[in-house]
Amino acid sequence: MGSTKKKMTSTNRRLRDRSRLSFFFVIFFFGLFSVIIIMENFMPDTDKNSLKDDNEDGEEPYTNSDISYEETLDQEGLLPSGNTDPKAKGSKNSSNNGHTASTQKPRIIPIQPDWQPVTGTKEKFYVYSAYYNHLFDHVKIIGATRTKTQQRVKCRFYDNDTRVYHTVDGTVRTIRENWNLKYSACFIICYSGDKKRRPRYVSILPSTASTTTPASNILRIQYASEKSDRLVDFSVCVKPIHFNYDNLLPLLEWIEFHRLMGVEHFTFYNSTIGPKVSCLIEHYGEEIIEILPWTLPFVSQKEIRTEGLFVALNDCVYRHRGASKYLILVDFDEMIVPRKTHNYTQLIDQLDTLSNKKKIGAYSIQNAFFYLQWPDDQKGFTIPGNPLAEQVTKHLLSLRKTRRRARLHPHKQRSKYICDPEKVVEAGNHFVWEMATGYYTLSVPPHLAALHHYRVCEFGGDQCTKNPSVIDKSSHIFAQALAIRVAEKLQQLSTKCHIDISQLFYSKPSSRSVV
Repeated sequence: MGSTKKKMTSTNRRLRDRSRLSFFFVIFFFGLFSVIIIMENFMPDTDKNSLKDDNEDGEEPYTNSDISYEETLDQEGLLPSGNTDPKAKGSKNSSNNGHTASTQKPRIIPIQPDWQPVTGTKEKFYVYSAYYNHLFDHVKIIGATRTKTQQRVKCRFYDNDTRVYHTVDGTVRTIRENWNLKYSACFIICYSGDKKRRPRYVSILPSTASTTTPASNILRIQYASEKSDRLVDFSVCVKPIHFNYDNLLPLLEWIEFHRLMGVEHFTFYNSTIGPKVSCLIEHYGEEIIEILPWTLPFVSQKEIRTEGLFVALNDCVYRHRGASKYLILVDFDEMIVPRKTHNYTQLIDQLDTLSNKKKIGAYSIQNAFFYLQWPDDQKGFTIPGNPLAEQVTKHLLSLRKTRRRARLHPHKQRSKYICDPEKVVEAGNHFVWEMATGYYTLSVPPHLAALHHYRVCEFGGDQCTKNPSVIDKSSHIFAQALAIRVAEKLQQLSTKCHIDISQLFYSKPSSRSVV
């Protein structure tokens, strides 16, 4: 009997121990799960995919979100609701964040932007430009900071005389296409909280800043309603120009081709430009070419992707809201060439018949490589009464290089696009990452248009020339008109820029011939 009692007591003890152990396991896993949930909610979003290098000839992974930044802010309770008066009792923007008029002296704010620091932050942080979004009553600042940032900031708004009138919390969102480098382009979203008052300037400060903390940056807020009454039909944006780019003839060909297609305005970002190209840009004038300063405060390719191009691309999209009906984002060695039409207006009209044009926000064009190592086309063009234009036809890339790689890259790999800037929330290099709600990108069939990409082999050497190829002379449709335009400009530039045209024809472009 005694031994049975001992056995029962021993069994009960083991059961109690197991119950306690099970309870501890439950508590442990519950705690671990809670930590994971907290990290998911409070750690910054970054791409799960490591994008391949732009020099690789493979598929570039992407993850497109269906939720816009504005919708995300709404979910997090950051959209203004109810009484937004900063002086009202219980308002989120009141007390510590509300500012009265400051004793700061008015400053002269340059209309053209450039990089400005946000001092006092834990991480390197710079801003470039600011735009007002009337749909959500917020100001979107474009800049760059650490990719995996946890930085919290404030937005300080100013009136026309640069007197502080209001300060609110801002939300930092790094742009998706960061290539897993240390720093990334970013948006800072700031709600002014006062619909009766239109801020003219904004500064970004660390969240620890007080009402007396001086701002290290001040940006003029650009409003689409303040831009020209007439929308330009087509504008072109190019990522920052660097390496003292000075290849005049290829650039002249590129500009005149786009003007032939109906482009009226170009936006360039100047990191470093050579003397001949500087003279060319000056010759066209600011009505046609807008050139913006680009003093990049990050190490290109080591800290941030190529010259901070994602800041430039997104700045250009927002800059053209209210100014351009359509925006084309390409490089200097790329041309979107229509196959069945003679300009971009006709091309868009044709593409709009393929789908519901009211829902199209962008048009994706597939990439075709025309490798420069392949031999030139031997066909010449006769242009009666214009010997210079006839000679020009022998030296233009789009006419000389007619052999291309047979396989076109799929959409979203190497492709470029034409977009309606009003419909783009976040722009990428090869595709639009996020469209406004209800809009989508139309994939253009290659028999209607292709991106002609004139470049050397991606990996160096001549291995690329062994790929299957075809002859494609679709650009020859525009040969005579393009040559005449280029010849006319060359005659003007030879005097103004002191250029020897004969040397220009036979000079070999530098190895860093494209942006």
